[in-house]
Amino acid sequence: MVEGKPTERKEIPFKFDSEFYEDYFSHLESLGFPLLFHVNDPEEFWDPEKVPGWAKEQGWFYDASYPTKDQLYGEVERVLDRCPNLKVIFAHFYFVSADIEKARRLIDYNRNVYLDLTPGIEMFYNFSARRDEWRSFFVRYQDRIVYGTDIGGGQSVEEATSRAWIVRNFLETDEEFFTPNGSDSL
Repeated sequence: MVEGKPTERKEIPFKFDSEFYEDYFSHLESLGFPLLFHVNDPEEFWDPEKVPGWAKEQGWFYDASYPTKDQLYGEVERVLDRCPNLKVIFAHFYFVSADIEKARRLIDYNRNVYLDLTPGIEMFYNFSARRDEWRSFFVRYQDRIVYGTDIGGGQSVEEATSRAWIVRNFLETDEEFFTPNGSDSL
């Protein structure tokens, strides 16, 4: 996995498209070995008026000292152009759930790109706002969408169950999207 969350990316002085990563990405490409790649965070984390309080508490408000969302996307696009056979699974749907056209272009242009459904809760709210369009996207690109939960060692059984339930309920029902109490910070 390459961690491209802005907090980590700020601490690591190497851009994704720099020589530092070049051999790594090329080697993965030559092996056909898939890369799980976390790039960015929800767009509201760069906006002081929109960033949720729980995200601020985690240190996830990104001022001008952090790389911008567009800067990080640009670096990744150059990697994909340089390594067109690199198999990449972008965590959290590459944080493009508010922009279906960008998601479509990404998938259409890069035949080895996959998007995972690990919640960021904003992702499912964004999908729900354009439910019919996203449903068509999910049907069309079903072989490029990967189930994910972010369940790791640090969650309680209740938190892990909530994460799995959120993804499955969204995919398997026509219910209006909602989160269980206390889950908006997943």
